[in-house]
Amino acid sequence: MIDDPQVAANGYIGEVRLDDGHSYRLPAVPVQLGQEPPALRRAPEHGEHTEAVLLELGYDWERIGSLADKGVIP
Repeated sequence: MIDDPQVAANGYIGEVRLDDGHSYRLPAVPVQLGQEPPALRRAPEHGEHTEAVLLELGYDWERIGSLADKGVIP
């Protein structure tokens, strides 16, 4: 289905380019507000934003380190 000419013509499949030069295709965002659809981007890696979220919630670095040492967070 990804290679179907009608799917390609309607822009139903988008491409995500990664920082390492690789890319992959996936369904485009079905909602479009304006002339251009939103840009596709990669999903966050597992635990990528854990420290930032915990800092926003008021945890200090000592507590975050303790949680990481115990295996509670990645």
